[in-house]
Amino acid sequence: MDETTPLVAKSTKTHWLRVKPSPWVLLPPLFVLGCSISMLQGPLVQFVIDLICSRIDSTEAIRRPREQCNADSAVQAQVSNLMMWVTVLGSVVGLLTTAIYSKMSDKKGRRPVFIINGLAFAADLGITCLLIRFQETASPRLLMVGAVLMGLGGGSSTLLMSFYAYSTDCTQPADRTVVFGRLLASFLSGSMIGQTLSGWIMELTQSLEPIALTALISMILWVLVVIFIVPESNTKALEPAIEEEEQNSRQSIWSKINFISSLSIIFTAKPELTNRASLPILALIQVLCKCVAIGLVTTIVLYVSYVFGWTPTDVGFFLSFESGASLVGLIVVLPALKKLHEVVVPEGVHSISSRHSSIVLDLWICRLGILCLGLSMAVFTLAYAGWMMYLGAFFQIGGALYNASTKSLMVQIAGEENAGLILGAGAILESITLIFSPILANLLYSHFVATAPWVVYMTFSITIGVAGLFSLLIRVRSLHSISVDL
Repeated sequence: MDETTPLVAKSTKTHWLRVKPSPWVLLPPLFVLGCSISMLQGPLVQFVIDLICSRIDSTEAIRRPREQCNADSAVQAQVSNLMMWVTVLGSVVGLLTTAIYSKMSDKKGRRPVFIINGLAFAADLGITCLLIRFQETASPRLLMVGAVLMGLGGGSSTLLMSFYAYSTDCTQPADRTVVFGRLLASFLSGSMIGQTLSGWIMELTQSLEPIALTALISMILWVLVVIFIVPESNTKALEPAIEEEEQNSRQSIWSKINFISSLSIIFTAKPELTNRASLPILALIQVLCKCVAIGLVTTIVLYVSYVFGWTPTDVGFFLSFESGASLVGLIVVLPALKKLHEVVVPEGVHSISSRHSSIVLDLWICRLGILCLGLSMAVFTLAYAGWMMYLGAFFQIGGALYNASTKSLMVQIAGEENAGLILGAGAILESITLIFSPILANLLYSHFVATAPWVVYMTFSITIGVAGLFSLLIRVRSLHSISVDL
């Protein structure tokens, strides 16, 4: 099969609603998921701050206002430590299960992975709702139980891997970066609205329960949408493979959860249009950039609450602005760069020249995104006023460009037939990063929160700089050096 032919071209079954596999099917659910999930990002951290502060105050017979709790470095350190363990536990379990789901995605289809992952997310949100309802007696460590349940479903890495794999089945390589950008744009549009609404609801009701219930209901609705509306995109999963299934059933549990072997595609794939080391280098860049992204999510709410004394509403507006900047990158900057590239470098007649052009474009967008991320971290490091945090958030536009281009670049370098494997390997790398990145961020923030909390962002700036240097080592071969049977 030609690498430029989408997998859905061989579809032989008709969906009961006559819905055809398409990335457009995922856009509305992604918007709702982005809105509901992001509503918890800031308020959940503030809820844990208030909860831990109230537990400390109960032993001293005092009740401090929220502003004093936010300014207490001891409370900040405890919250940072708890959220670190929540992330690490979920990531460790997710690391073991992602390998299973990446193979399942290629063999059983994308829909089963969507359903299992959605149910796991719903279980985690259900635990959060129980903690909120019984906060007077329940321990904040209950969040760790929810993280483990979410990890059993693969976590966020598996969710994103499944979305990208589904879109890969339905698109041509030349269009993939823009399609991935649309998926992220849909999610970020929901995030921008959700983060603003959450701060307002939190201030109005002084309760996290309405927000958590909304997220839980949205996740359940997503599972129902997958079951009844979303068609299967991976037609290879619809074809009978009895012998293969019998062979898979005889595999040991260790062979199924062995994530190390799942990473082998990074080193065994033979890139046709780039240098041999391009995939390992790209994998290293992904780890470095993901480390910064997770560290930022882990600390940003605590940082602005502590340094600038922001309320949940202020935090909500800031996170919405950050999502809005990324959204502009996806719906304005990314398509504009693609159009500019088409004008300067016309698409080739043959598939090999078209793929070559797409890889060149994706690589430069990736480098541009890393540059913007570095500027963002540098501004966060130097920020002495709230408006500078907004300036740094504006440069988060780079994160959106990087995410959209890197996934497309990995698939094109590894080959279309290895889409599920390479995206699964990327998800495993992200799960590994989710383990040590929060630990690093927590150690830095807890140690320097009372004296120099900006040190964590200086460290992130250096990390992004290293990633940028490594990106220069990825080389695209010239068309003249490639022997093509035309």
